Amino acid sequence: MPRESNPNRADFWRDPDFNGVTQLHARFTTHEYQPHVHDTLVIAATERGGAVIESRGVAAEAPPAALFLLNPDEPQSAWMGRSRRWEYRASYMTGSALRDAAQDLGMERLPPFARNKLTDPILANDFLAWHRACACAHDPLQRHEQLIGLLGRVMALQRGKDELRSRCSPADRAAFGKVTALMHEQYAANLSLEELAAPIRASKYRLIRLFTRAVGLTPHRYLAQLRLGAARRHLLEGDSIAEAAARAGFFDQSALTRHFKLSYGITPAQFSNAMRRQGGAAPQAAGCR
Repeated sequence: MPRESNPNRADFWRDPDFNGVTQLHARFTTHEYQPHVHDTLVIAATERGGAVIESRGVAAEAPPAALFLLNPDEPQSAWMGRSRRWEYRASYMTGSALRDAAQDLGMERLPPFARNKLTDPILANDFLAWHRACACAHDPLQRHEQLIGLLGRVMALQRGKDELRSRCSPADRAAFGKVTALMHEQYAANLSLEELAAPIRASKYRLIRLFTRAVGLTPHRYLAQLRLGAARRHLLEGDSIAEAAARAGFFDQSALTRHFKLSYGITPAQFSNAMRRQGGAAPQAAGCR
């Protein structure tokens, strides 16, 4: 296998969709962080390999299954340890980003995190998936929703509580109805979580929890289903895929195709071709003959 000319690489960028958030994707084969501090909250997870991270006098292994949270101005250091490779992703949240996050969670402020390491493979993988999506800069609503959900779960774990789905009360159903009515009316608009939460005067995190309890979907996924239904109607009316995507509110044609395939198992082109061939009859699924 050919050796990389530069075995150590770090990409750093300011996230245009999150005020006060910068992102890092680092790939190291030889590196050591001397003791230092950041004036930001650092959230990090290992993607491949591993390292050792030390904070508050405690050194902890950083495998792919763990999420690390390092408070602002908290001394920290890191080294490769026994690992021959360390690829990780990190987000740095300034004071303004932390204030926005607290407001999104319906809190006055985010308290300092008592635990630096959370061993939770699902949470770590979800953070990594969110971070990768940030590098593509697509669908700000989905990424904003993902970040709020992640921070809410982190807060629950720090408190030692499980965020189990509870029953949807009549009041929740009424609130859910108000938000979905807005979605049905304006699904093609560039709706934000703030706009969706406004009719029920809720925090963005409470809005996400409401949808999870009511239908088992996040607001973004629910909205995507409304847009898919609209796109199908537009395709049946003879619109091109690009036209159907724009009219339904998708970011672009590729976004429509991705959601279409994930939900229906076929592409918009397959759907349109089948409907034209069969004069409007729904195409049969494989194995239904």
